[in-house]
Amino acid sequence: MHRTRTLVAKALIVATIIVSLAPAAIAAPGGNGKGKGGGGATTDTCSSPALSGVHGDVGGTYTVTGCGFAPGTPVNITIGEANGCCRGVTRWADANGEVSYSGNVWAAGEYKFSAALQAKNGAWRVVAQWGFAV
Repeated sequence: MHRTRTLVAKALIVATIIVSLAPAAIAAPGGNGKGKGGGGATTDTCSSPALSGVHGDVGGTYTVTGCGFAPGTPVNITIGEANGCCRGVTRWADANGEVSYSGNVWAAGEYKFSAALQAKNGAWRVVAQWGFAV
């Protein structure tokens, strides 16, 4: 059982890395400035990992921002769009401990995001979540 879990965990990590290397054409650049769903966070107000974002209506875009991460740390972001599941991307925290990801609001439904960090034992632990519905 432990070996199966290890293999599944490794497969998920490899899949996340592959998805993160996909062309940037998958995601639209930036949010639409409507500010729905809360504003982006900054490291000035982020003492621990957190996700926030902005989103538009169907046909628009969303941007998820994260803060409070150690600079240079890989952050796995799991994405569930329009009641669907899932894909993942890896973003490395910049010098300010921030990450971001943008995508399209392609259908009505719930959009959910979670950020995970790898623990010393190799397991991934969710440290922040954010979402919205259209």
